[in-house]
Amino acid sequence: MFFLFICSEFVEKEVRFKRNQFVRGTFSRSFQKNMHIKVCCVHICYTFAAVITKIKNSMRKKLGVGIGMLIVSLSTFAGGLLTNTNQHVLFLRNLARDASTEIDAVYSNPAGLAFMPNGLHLSFNGQSAFQTRTITSTFAPFAAYGGDATKKFKGEASAPFIPSLFAVYKNDRWAFSGNFAVTGGGGKATFNKGLGSFESQVALIPAMLNANDLPTTNYSVDSYMEGRQYIFGLQMGATYKITDNLAAFGGLRVNYVSNGYVGYIRNIKVNPNLPVLGFDGTMIPATQVLEALGQDASGAADKELDCDQTGWGGNSDYRA
Repeated sequence: MFFLFICSEFVEKEVRFKRNQFVRGTFSRSFQKNMHIKVCCVHICYTFAAVITKIKNSMRKKLGVGIGMLIVSLSTFAGGLLTNTNQHVLFLRNLARDASTEIDAVYSNPAGLAFMPNGLHLSFNGQSAFQTRTITSTFAPFAAYGGDATKKFKGEASAPFIPSLFAVYKNDRWAFSGNFAVTGGGGKATFNKGLGSFESQVALIPAMLNANDLPTTNYSVDSYMEGRQYIFGLQMGATYKITDNLAAFGGLRVNYVSNGYVGYIRNIKVNPNLPVLGFDGTMIPATQVLEALGQDASGAADKELDCDQTGWGGNSDYRA
């Protein structure tokens, strides 16, 4: 309840500021593109200053509570691998969007849309994201391939273009809104040397051969893994301003998920050294060695991964 109260205070001050400043005309009926970022930054700075000035005079206690709630919200609602909180470019300038009354509130604070100026508001965004993920795995048998029990598996993640579309039609106390965006994922990650979970199974082959009195010290393998993830989200709803300081939103969100994974484990080789069986310590296919011992060689054969996953889900949403 404290958070809702603070938001309503912030909205009230912001609306009053807009009524008395030229900025109101800038946002009333405009297509919000790159220029919107520059204008919005000025607008936010002046609005924030106006709020702080009034808070210093009569709301010192609420300021302390507000700062505490913002700290909690940043740590609690930060996006991860499956959730993209940066749905609008405004997020790149200010991470605290939960009390927004700009067009990005369609996603982050839909009840706040009731405090926007009347008119049609549209915003189309495109973002890019690139990341390097390094997984460090320690497993003693890894030392048989490279001499180190600790290995690093490097993955390159890329999302060249992440689109999002926002639309709001505001008329008096009502605001009707819609949003389409990539709410999770948005790209692919590639591990050119596979993953530690893949190689750990291959690393056990020399130990198994040694247990069968076949001296083996090394192994080698070609491994690869690529995954992609897209979660497309559609939201539609309506906002109604109940009082000058309180508004409510009701709507529906639907997500469609499309995931895909491809990879392989190939060319598994070992270096058995037992001249009686014709092994002289050179690297040869593991399947050949297992077959010579009369064992099942399917576990050392090439493996291919090709998996696609799709699904959808939805939920109703109410906020005030």
